[in-house]
Amino acid sequence: MKLREVNIVVSNKRTGETYLARSFPCSDRNHNGKQELYEVPVYYVYIKGVDENGISVTKTWKALRFMPYYKPRNFPAPYRTVGWADSGLRQLGRRTSPRYNRHYQVHNTYSEYNGAIVLRDSFYIHAGPERLAHEGWGAAGCVEVIGNFGNFKADIYKLSGSTDFDIERTLETLVEQKKLFVEVESAMAPSLKSKFKKEV
Repeated sequence: MKLREVNIVVSNKRTGETYLARSFPCSDRNHNGKQELYEVPVYYVYIKGVDENGISVTKTWKALRFMPYYKPRNFPAPYRTVGWADSGLRQLGRRTSPRYNRHYQVHNTYSEYNGAIVLRDSFYIHAGPERLAHEGWGAAGCVEVIGNFGNFKADIYKLSGSTDFDIERTLETLVEQKKLFVEVESAMAPSLKSKFKKEV
């Protein structure tokens, strides 16, 4: 089955909205038993392709691109970076996604949506909070899509022109055929430590 190209663009355009995120993997920097929440910007993500008539189609989503990261020395987590970081890719040129992991589960909190589109290495696009009001998600460099991640994957599926009823298999096939492209537009990471808002 020959599929159409689909492009996912993590843009550098902010929506003007903000989200209250916790630092991850450690969310208690002052050891008082409470999580610190930081205000992070929300960015647009575009899914681009053509329909069966060759007409260009763009689906618009929102995502968390830069998130507060904090790992004290000797903290039990598999991440290498020690200390504070404003995590997230600053730029990634357009390329084919090397993998779709249908079994990926969100690490920092519960999500009913599995699956991750690999940007490179351990930088993924995966499910984020369903609404901005769902405070307290964290990330260690991944792009977290706001809303129903099942619908996000369905948009990719529809643009691919697949006749396979299985969305997960279609995403894997897109990667195998080198038809799923990803891009992260250049953006400067905000200074998130200065964006502390509250403890919960």
